[in-house]
Amino acid sequence: MSWLDSVRKAIGGVAHSAAVGAEVIKLQAALANLEEERERQYAEAGKRARELHRAHLVLDEELGVILKRVNEIEAQMEELRGEVQRLRASTTSSGTGSVPSEESGSGKQEKT
Repeated sequence: MSWLDSVRKAIGGVAHSAAVGAEVIKLQAALANLEEERERQYAEAGKRARELHRAHLVLDEELGVILKRVNEIEAQMEELRGEVQRLRASTTSSGTGSVPSEESGSGKQEKT
C-alpha cells in the first residue's frame, strides 16, 4: 500500500467517524425531543387526573397524596408571590429604583 493509499484510508476513516458522530447527535436530538414530548404528555395526564380527582371520579389514595403536595407547593408559590409584591411595593414607595418583574409562573394558578 502506498503512502497516498494510507492517507486516503485515514481520511475515509475520519469522514466515516464524523458521519457516524453526526448521526449519533441527530438521533440524540430526536430522543431528547421525544423525551420532552413525553414529559408534556405526562403533565397533561396529571392535569386531567387532577380534574377527575376533584370531581371525585378518581379516588386513588396515592394520587391524593401527590395532589396534596401540589396544593402545598402552590400555597408556597402564592406566599412567595406575595413577598415579591411586598418587596416591589416597598421599593416603589421609597423610590429606591426598580425591581425585576416576575418572568415565569405569573399565570393564574388553579386551586384544589
